[in-house]
Amino acid sequence: MNKSDAIANANVKALINVLRSELRVNRKRIPANLRDKKAWLCYRVTTINPKTGKFNKIPVYPRSGENRNGVQGSIEDLNNLGTYDVALAGLERDKSLAGIGLATLAEFGVVALDVDHCVIDGLVSPKVLDMICDTYAEYSPSGTGIRAFWFGHANDGKNHTDGFELFHSKGFVTVTGDQLKDTFYELVGSEGLFEISRDLRIKLENLSSSSTKPKGLLKGKSERMKDQANEDPVMQAIISKDLYERDMGAGKHSITCPWEHEHSDPDRPKGDADTVYMQPHTNGYAMGHFYCSHSHCSGRTKLDFDMALGLDGFGVAEVEMPSDGDIGKLFEDVVLKDEHVQKMADAEFLYPNMIVRGHLGAYVAPANGGKTAIFLYICEKLSAMGLKVLYINVDGSPGDLKRHHKHAKQYGYKVIAPDACDGKSVEDVIKKFHAIANSNERCDDYVFIVDTLKKFVDVIDKRQAKGFYNLARSLSVRGATVCFLGHCNKYKDDEGNSIYEGTADLRNDLDEMIYLDSSMNVSSNQLEITTRPDKVRAEFSPISFIIDFNNDRKVSQLNNVLKIVSNEERELLELITSAISAGNNSQKSIIESVRGKTTVSDKKIREKLLFYSSCDNPMFLVSNTGRAKDLDYRLIVKDFEEDFI
Repeated sequence: MNKSDAIANANVKALINVLRSELRVNRKRIPANLRDKKAWLCYRVTTINPKTGKFNKIPVYPRSGENRNGVQGSIEDLNNLGTYDVALAGLERDKSLAGIGLATLAEFGVVALDVDHCVIDGLVSPKVLDMICDTYAEYSPSGTGIRAFWFGHANDGKNHTDGFELFHSKGFVTVTGDQLKDTFYELVGSEGLFEISRDLRIKLENLSSSSTKPKGLLKGKSERMKDQANEDPVMQAIISKDLYERDMGAGKHSITCPWEHEHSDPDRPKGDADTVYMQPHTNGYAMGHFYCSHSHCSGRTKLDFDMALGLDGFGVAEVEMPSDGDIGKLFEDVVLKDEHVQKMADAEFLYPNMIVRGHLGAYVAPANGGKTAIFLYICEKLSAMGLKVLYINVDGSPGDLKRHHKHAKQYGYKVIAPDACDGKSVEDVIKKFHAIANSNERCDDYVFIVDTLKKFVDVIDKRQAKGFYNLARSLSVRGATVCFLGHCNKYKDDEGNSIYEGTADLRNDLDEMIYLDSSMNVSSNQLEITTRPDKVRAEFSPISFIIDFNNDRKVSQLNNVLKIVSNEERELLELITSAISAGNNSQKSIIESVRGKTTVSDKKIREKLLFYSSCDNPMFLVSNTGRAKDLDYRLIVKDFEEDFI
């Protein structure tokens, strides 16, 4: 039964099957940087009105399957939203779900336009097509309307007369991947969603003007950038040193180089952007970044610029020089000695390469990155060893807590859930920690798992965070083992690695900080995770786990270590490998073969070919063809899946 027949006959089950099949075909057309948002939901269809062709779409959280409710944008709501991969996994797990969609919240910076009944006999109204040609646009689930998406900020609102509706800071928009053909977006072959022109943005945002428009205006991107600049200590240091020249937009600022007098053109006009400072979390940089076009500064690092601006970046307290002036003595307390090495070698692992007895450890992962599932698995092992495990869960929904309680009863440990107990809260747990710290009791057999850290302390507040870490240290002094589960923020470092969302104090006050890097293997419906030890006081090695969504999220530790790459990179490498396997060995022929099967640029394909032929575990053998700059590539691994996940 096709879609129109399912709607005409009000056959909900048939409609769901059609919608799921369409998404399976079109899902890879959804822009990569829209898929990157942790903003995804699934939805149900329960009723169809055959007269109007409309059917309801009830948003549900992808992990729990519960209806989205409560305050949109609250901590609970954000925690329950899923990544794109998690939403697909939820859809695969629950066959009654019809599709996926995006929660529209201001912090995601995405605007969605919904236009009803503008598609007749498969043709989009010329008036609508003219407005959306520079956006990513797709057909609605019914096939009679369109959705258009772009980066920006706008008021939510609905124009009842023309049937236009804008979503930005509240609500939910279904996403089908059924992209409109012959749009500017498709022809350009963009790697992801982008900002549209100012004139088009204003035109689109005016479409929704009506009495339902909320009061007040959201800040535009440029205004938000200025607010961030006012709070950036590096920017303030640039201004105080009289080095600031002009705002270039998008977080970029032309500045006078601290070494301008050594440049070849020291008398240049100011503001020509030969030296640029980029604010944190802009232009692909999680930290503020400097760029100087002069060869004289090509080797300078951000630390060089910080020092020239009078910043040390570390907040170091004053240290007195030794009275005899011996600089060597100044570093005596941080010199690596035999006892330090022996202590690391003698460390007792409660769980190999993860948890050391009596240590404070933080285990950091993106939301939905598998940390809770892995620690439930570890709880089984620790409890079987006779250890007293107290899992403090202040991050679970009622459904999660029910499952957790059942698991704990089965494996013999305890779940501490103050939010589920009448009149109790996190503060009651902290008071109990203080009672232990002020006692003379030993805690050698106790393991405390805190899930998650940010529910106990404001991880951005240095003073509050420091006090809580000191409290946890007092427990470890009495023999307790303490494991903090923490979140990464949405930005990456310059090497593409995840970054802890709080201040550096956590890393300073811990014995171990271990990142859990993960990737969803959609084909196998398994989340694959590899540890990345960042700070350790024992002999750690990376280990890998899989979480099988086909088998009730069963966790298994693997014998081999998986290398984690993003799903987009994985798909690109598979295309490149297939091209080479088909006899396309020259760089030019590989690019021609891959082009059209992906939205990735030719430049990106060249970069990946070079990287994966020169990395520590190369996939390709590269040589010169003798034809200008063209290169020849051969496969040197038999199975991509064995080495790259």
